[in-house]
Order: sequence, then structure tokens, then C-alpha cells
Amino acid sequence: MSSTAFIVAPDCMSNLTTSSFLLNLVLCRGDQSFLFLALILAPSGALCSGTFTTSVARAECVNLCVNRIRRKKGLVRAVLINAGQANACTGKRGLKDSLIATEKVGRSLGIDPDEILICSTGVIGEV
Repeated sequence: MSSTAFIVAPDCMSNLTTSSFLLNLVLCRGDQSFLFLALILAPSGALCSGTFTTSVARAECVNLCVNRIRRKKGLVRAVLINAGQANACTGKRGLKDSLIATEKVGRSLGIDPDEILICSTGVIGEV
């Protein structure tokens, strides 16, 4: 089962427009594959809900997102999406990488890292 999260801006629940959100994409070619990174920035006060895998092997980035949504009562400002880090079996290294990435994004944007989610896809067990 895959993980999904939905963010809704409070001021446009009845007529959601893309102007409420900012999206930045990076695509580059590595030695053997393409690398992808995206950042979605939601307006202040946006609420997020998610449906997450119940697998015991889910990656720490999934646990981090679940915990942040609960702790912040759904208030989320950004989602960092990457292709290159697995969403299963990443262990302590996966958590460390997720914390570093969301802390750097938070510092760059001036927002609380606990209001940043991270979504990953890649080869299982690779960080």
C-alpha cells in the first residue's frame, strides 16, 4: 500500500486554485538514472491529512510524516518529494536524512521543520 497526503488551503476549500500553492521541481541525470526533487509550499494555515501504509517495514520518513501531522494537528506548510531514497527499510539513516532535509528546507523558507513532510521513492533499503 502506498502513502498519500492531501493538503487543503483554508481560504480556498470551496474553490481550490493552484495560485494558493507554490511548486518547484528539479530533474537531473545522474550516472545511471534520473534524479527528481520537488517541493510543494502551502499557504499558512493549510491543513493536511494522510493515508499511510501500515507495513512494519515502512521507512522512517513515513513515520516522521505521521508523527508531524499528529503533533501539528494537520498544519503543514511544505512537502518535500524525492526519488532516490526508499520509502521502506531505511532505518536510522533514513530518519537522519529526512530530518536533515526538512530542517534545511525549513531554515531556507523560514518555517518550522515540523510543518514539513517528506515523501520518498526509490530502491527498497537504499538511502
